[in-house]
Amino acid sequence: MTYLYVPNSPFLPGAEFVDELIVSTWCTRSPTGAVAPHVLIGHGARRQNGDDWTIISRRLTSLAKGLGLRRTTNRGPVVEARLDLERGRPTLDYGHDRVLLALPDDNPRWRIQAARVGCAAVTLVLDPLRLGMKQPEVEDFLHRATAAQRTYRATLTVKGRR
Repeated sequence: MTYLYVPNSPFLPGAEFVDELIVSTWCTRSPTGAVAPHVLIGHGARRQNGDDWTIISRRLTSLAKGLGLRRTTNRGPVVEARLDLERGRPTLDYGHDRVLLALPDDNPRWRIQAARVGCAAVTLVLDPLRLGMKQPEVEDFLHRATAAQRTYRATLTVKGRR
């Protein structure tokens, strides 16, 4: 297993951009019965603040790099201590000195599993996400985006766990 530490970067997107993101959490069950927590991060097709999709994609790429995600078709690297479950709401530390990426807190099963296994599989997608997609649509969307090399992935570990 490769553990990465990603230093802070001055080029990371701030709170305005992070607030526009679409973030989803869910769990999957493997054929062996293991339950794995997942996080999906993307941006809607609606452009805020006059940004065109090129600028949005650059900011998403900066966010992916800040999290330690890598463009890959498999799981990607394991990145140490980026997932925080100790605060009131789960967050991801993407290296910004003042902003954390808040995760949805409406899925207690996800939070319990992430705490139990000590990590979550994170995927950031560069293609525009649509709100309200059902699980089969999400899986098809991710398959197409991954095949087009438009996803970044990693397994992020929980802060304070070894």
